[in-house]
Amino acid sequence: MSCQLFYGIINVFIGAIFGALLAYLFGVKLQQKQEKRRACAEFISAFVEEIRALESKRIEAIPSHIFTVGISKHKEAAIYFGYFLRKSKRKRFNKDWDTYYSQPDDYHCSSENRKEYVELLLTRIKKLLEYADQG
Repeated sequence: MSCQLFYGIINVFIGAIFGALLAYLFGVKLQQKQEKRRACAEFISAFVEEIRALESKRIEAIPSHIFTVGISKHKEAAIYFGYFLRKSKRKRFNKDWDTYYSQPDDYHCSSENRKEYVELLLTRIKKLLEYADQG
């Protein structure tokens, strides 16, 4: 066997390994992006019903009711979504989440100040959803 043939076989073998490695890494990266998109979509959809109710000013859109009824699905979506954020964004997201979640007294309102509280809740929800829009 000549040296040229031997080196040719080695080069083909190295090229095949390199190509397979690149294809694997590309596939992993693509899967991660798809998973992140799915997490963003699930996070946004967790709030859709509440946003519609608040914006339509339906009677069941009382902020304290929405906060108590919808919070479990919001929490679940936020936990899953949070894993896909970079560390710096996750810190800001957690701070905004704490503002939304850990201040339920802000959402108890009377009929006189209901509009103000609805706007407060909508503002906080939309601020959280901005993280999903940034993808």
